[in-house]
Amino acid sequence: MAETSTSTLPNIKISPLWSTHTKWIAASGNGTYALTEFSDNYSSNYNMINTFGRMDPLVSYSNTTREVNFGLLFEGGDGDINASTGIDFAQKIARFQYPEYHNLNDSIPNALLIKRPPLVFVSAPGLLAADAEGDPILCVMKSFAFTPTVGLTPLTAPVIGLDFRGNKTVNFQSITVRFSFTVLHEESKGWILSGDKYKFLGGL
Repeated sequence: MAETSTSTLPNIKISPLWSTHTKWIAASGNGTYALTEFSDNYSSNYNMINTFGRMDPLVSYSNTTREVNFGLLFEGGDGDINASTGIDFAQKIARFQYPEYHNLNDSIPNALLIKRPPLVFVSAPGLLAADAEGDPILCVMKSFAFTPTVGLTPLTAPVIGLDFRGNKTVNFQSITVRFSFTVLHEESKGWILSGDKYKFLGGL
C-alpha cells in the first residue's frame, strides 16, 4: 500500500473526554510519520423476521454505525529518534483506553467509582471529523495497538545502546500504530423534507 508523507497529512490529535479539549496528544508533535492504512466503514443494521408463506422477511431498521480504522508508521534511522518518539506517542494514547474514576473515600484504597468511560475526541481533518470545518468528533476507541519492528537485518534490528547511567536501552527503528474507532453521533443524522427538497441533517 502506498504511504503518504507527513507533509500531506492532517495533524492527527486525540483527547480524552474528561479533559474537555484541554489535553491533546498530537502525532505531529512526536516525530514524522506516514499514513499506512485507512478505512471508513458504514453499516446499516436491520431486524429481519421470517414468516410462513412470505418470500421476503419483515424488515425494520435499527441503526447505522460507523467504524474508522487507520494506521501510522513512525520510521527512524541511524541516529534518528523518530521511532522512539513514536513509542512515546503510543504510550500516551494507550492511557486513554482507561476510564476516569471518582475516589469515594480517600482513606480506603481502591474505593473507586467509574465516573466517565474512556471515550475520546479525535481530530483528523480530511480523515475523521465532526463537520466540514474539521471539528473534533466523539468516538469509542475500540482497539489500539503499537508494534515495533523487530528482526535480524540492519534495517529491522533494534539498536542497543547505553543511557547516561550506563543502563542498556533498546531503540526500535520503526513502529506501527493502529487505531480502531466507533464514531458516536452527538446529533441525529438522516434526511428530512424541507419545503420541496430533502436536506441531510448532522454534518458529515
